[in-house]
Amino acid sequence: MIIVAGVSSAPERVLAVVDASLALARLYDAELRALAVTAAPVDDPLAQAGAAAMPHFLEAALVWARLAETPEKERPAVLFNLTDVLTAALQAAGIPEPVVAAEGGTMNPSALTATLLLIRSVAAMLHLDPLLVQAIVEVESDFDPNLVDPNADGSADYGLMQVNDHTLASMSGGWSVVPPRELLKPGVGLEAGCLCLREYLVCALHDELFLTVDHRAAGAVVAALLPEALRRVIERAVAYYNGGQGVKREPGGRWANQGYVDAVLAEWDRLKAGGE
Repeated sequence: MIIVAGVSSAPERVLAVVDASLALARLYDAELRALAVTAAPVDDPLAQAGAAAMPHFLEAALVWARLAETPEKERPAVLFNLTDVLTAALQAAGIPEPVVAAEGGTMNPSALTATLLLIRSVAAMLHLDPLLVQAIVEVESDFDPNLVDPNADGSADYGLMQVNDHTLASMSGGWSVVPPRELLKPGVGLEAGCLCLREYLVCALHDELFLTVDHRAAGAVVAALLPEALRRVIERAVAYYNGGQGVKREPGGRWANQGYVDAVLAEWDRLKAGGE
């Protein structure tokens, strides 16, 4: 049994089922074991959240496992259900949904914890680096799930990952009929943004390394790259995420949106080095 802050996990046989169905469950199982071994303090919000929310993450695992059998046009509804389940997990842990304080736009600690849990959950389900996703969220919205940023072309960017409504309309899997303001729901906005990031990683692998991979394998392929190739692919994918695959690159190698790329990579490096 895994015990954190006096809370026991689900039985091992249940965890074994989840372990086979979703990387998310493996992530939290391993994390809770590590916290138990290191005797995490009872006031550690992540330890409390992970332990109290475990039953809901088990439910999320089952919802996600059914997604592969769901027709594409029905998948957004399943994902919205998944968002509700994850929200219930946060509530079970006594953590509110991500909101931004009224003054100064600074997120309170409990809301920030909730957002980080969602980031790690969605990134794990799509086999993406959660620290890269977190870095993009930091630069795009500063963790404000309610941010709407109009563009000169009449479009607008929504939510934590600032997904463009024109991009949303072009997405497959039923996303094209999703109202843009749904992206202001943290789980939905993260899911859409991570799907876009995964597609741009596929494009970056092809354009940078001449590798053709299925989008479902993109995260695993990226994770297996050697450091120098990894850096090149991530830099290109981040440039694409902000400016589209047609973003221009100068002869010297600088992207037209190099300032954005540098900001995301700097935050990614900071987080990998143990920054908070």
